[in-house]
Amino acid sequence: MRIGILTFHKAINYGAYLQAFSLSNQLQKQFPNDEVEIIDYIAPKEANRKMYMVLWNVKHYGIKGGISELKRISVFHSMQKYLSLSPKSFCTKNLNQLYSYINERYDMLIIGSDAVFNWNQTKFPTAFIPDYPFSIPVYTYAASVHGLHFYTETEDKLKLCGKVFRSMKCVGVRDQCSEKFVRLCAEDAKTMHCCDPTLFIDQNVIYQRGISVKSKLEKRYRFSPNEKYIVIMAPDSPMVEAIAKKYGKEYKTVSVFIKSSFADRYISDLNPFEWAVLLKEASMVITSYFHGTLLSLIQGTPTLVLDYSGYCDE
Repeated sequence: MRIGILTFHKAINYGAYLQAFSLSNQLQKQFPNDEVEIIDYIAPKEANRKMYMVLWNVKHYGIKGGISELKRISVFHSMQKYLSLSPKSFCTKNLNQLYSYINERYDMLIIGSDAVFNWNQTKFPTAFIPDYPFSIPVYTYAASVHGLHFYTETEDKLKLCGKVFRSMKCVGVRDQCSEKFVRLCAEDAKTMHCCDPTLFIDQNVIYQRGISVKSKLEKRYRFSPNEKYIVIMAPDSPMVEAIAKKYGKEYKTVSVFIKSSFADRYISDLNPFEWAVLLKEASMVITSYFHGTLLSLIQGTPTLVLDYSGYCDE
């Protein structure tokens, strides 16, 4: 078989990259005689967001902030070499062109994981809930509706999603909230709970490729990873402020992904492997991110999780 994966592999997001890396590698491991490819697709809205974030950083942090964001984009672009990508790339509003390519090239389509059901990031109609007569079996794996306030969406959109979910062999979801979304669209859809593929990740591979973080911290940020430090990967809040104040003398505080005004350092240009090693070596992680939580816990780092979500409440 040739198995195609449609997911968020090009997002400027540590967890999004690592889930794609892990799922494709795990499938290739389980099906060594078959071919596994990540379909090299990015939604135009998601592609445009990269430049928007550069301009946003210039507005809030000046030219230095914009350059920092460009470096981060460059780092993520360089990480594509570790993914088994399809020979053809797509960034198009013509979804039928994408679907036709998938239908002709692959024997099976797996959509996910990550927040592929949240079309705020891609616009509706979305490639990840495909309204198309595929002749190959279509599954979702550990898909999430994360961030989409689906109870406020129009009935027409939900009906269209329901039609697609019924046509799938199985709708694999990551969480209870996503199952609620699928059931709201199609009560009779076949759903299954799947663990996030990041749980399959080969920690030895991650550590070997991410060990470069130690020299990067020392040379670029004048910060020794041998020091005791707390990673902050969450928006500023009274709890983050209180912890930084209480433990700031005993521990360094390092913010990643989003800048915290309570951290000693903001590290913007880590690649996903380096980010995982930074979490592994930390004394503690404070995060509001799903994959930040997951990668910290599976590597044995004490983790404080802050939940700001409310999208699942009717």
